[in-house]
Amino acid sequence: MELHSFVRLSVFALTWVSGFCFGHEVLYYTAEIHLSDPATIRVHFSLHAPEILLDPDTDFSDIGDKWLRSLSDLEITELIKKSRAFIAETYQIDSRGGNAVTDFPLVFESADLIRETRREGGPRPGCILASLSFPNPGGQLNFVYSDHAEKRLLLAIIRPRAFPKTFDL
Repeated sequence: MELHSFVRLSVFALTWVSGFCFGHEVLYYTAEIHLSDPATIRVHFSLHAPEILLDPDTDFSDIGDKWLRSLSDLEITELIKKSRAFIAETYQIDSRGGNAVTDFPLVFESADLIRETRREGGPRPGCILASLSFPNPGGQLNFVYSDHAEKRLLLAIIRPRAFPKTFDL
């Protein structure tokens, strides 16, 4: 599958650390690049679950935590399956010729944690989190966001001992 590059952001992987950044789910997709561990790069994706699981013609503005708490294990399994496909179609993280999004495991929280919507450090209402970790290749890292995504991307990168750097793409 070819990913069309709407945005290609290159960063130097050895200089970044963790941080959180969120945008309004109707307008933005969000991703965070965490590089606090010099040996590992972590990327977190926040996904608005109703948009992944429900009919695209649904009005998503009033769907949130109550709906997410009501999902069965089977529905959460389907949500995770569709979320994996969405991330693979929407993002590419190029590191020395490989695509980390497809080359390394994408991890989701358990069904119980997905339903536990009011926990400290948890996702925004109606959202789930997916995480990706891979060895830090050092040097340049290319983050590509598909021009077929149909929303803006709010990307957060935080350098050690520095104010978070956010990109509204």
